[in-house]
Amino acid sequence: MTVGELRREYVAVTGEDTRCRHKDYLVRRIAWRLQAKAEDDLSERARRRAAELAQGADVRITAPRRSQTPAEGPTKAATIHLSQDDRLPMPGAFILPVEDVT
Repeated sequence: MTVGELRREYVAVTGEDTRCRHKDYLVRRIAWRLQAKAEDDLSERARRRAAELAQGADVRITAPRRSQTPAEGPTKAATIHLSQDDRLPMPGAFILPVEDVT
């Protein structure tokens, strides 16, 4: 199935719309939902326990985005003096091949 077909199938199976376009995820969610329906989903005891655990919990659908702000507090700049042989290239330098001059 194409992603568009899977999205339509997801809506048909779950009754919810999805913005997801990840094919493997949609296949797994549809399969999980069909299996849950075939096996009568969760027991009433499991539903009650899940409701107890969810009360007062900060439930998120997606993980929070990382903050792009710099770390707080003072920053320091320092000069690094390398004690190395001047004939050697600096770390991270690109060494290009020398062309033959014959």
